[in-house]
Amino acid sequence: MCLLDATYRTCRYSVPLFFLCVRTNVCYAVVGLFVTQSETTADVKEALQVFKEWNPDWSPSHFMVDFSEVEIGALEEEFQGSKEAKVCKDNDKVRAWFSNKWLPEAKRWVHVFRDEDLKVAIYTNNGVERQNETLKYSHLEGYKNCSLSEMLTVLVTDFLPRTYRK
Repeated sequence: MCLLDATYRTCRYSVPLFFLCVRTNVCYAVVGLFVTQSETTADVKEALQVFKEWNPDWSPSHFMVDFSEVEIGALEEEFQGSKEAKVCKDNDKVRAWFSNKWLPEAKRWVHVFRDEDLKVAIYTNNGVERQNETLKYSHLEGYKNCSLSEMLTVLVTDFLPRTYRK
């Protein structure tokens, strides 16, 4: 399972910074990041395409994101071969109860839809959000009005190396 999460207000410009995390033998770690000019499905998809080009064997079966139509749309378009959950199609009562609000999004949040081979102890993006906070309050402290270039320099020379060593 891979995690994708955006953080905001990391520099003086209103651009989202996305973290891409994968499971290591120790924890989930930030292995990639990208900044988009605007938060659109096309922009996020373009960034994911770059990661796929750099890692041609990368074919994650699952992603976890916040409820962001932009992120979900980009992932569904770019990783069409990812496994999909199966719904109990024969149970009319269950289908009727879920259909109005939850069923259209169930494959993204319901634990029961996870494949048997997806037995990992992660249920939220909280770990990624903590890394977002660490970036903002430990590494970018005093850089509130920094330029995009300054923020990226801190990410590449300080945040990512410390995350990797940890």
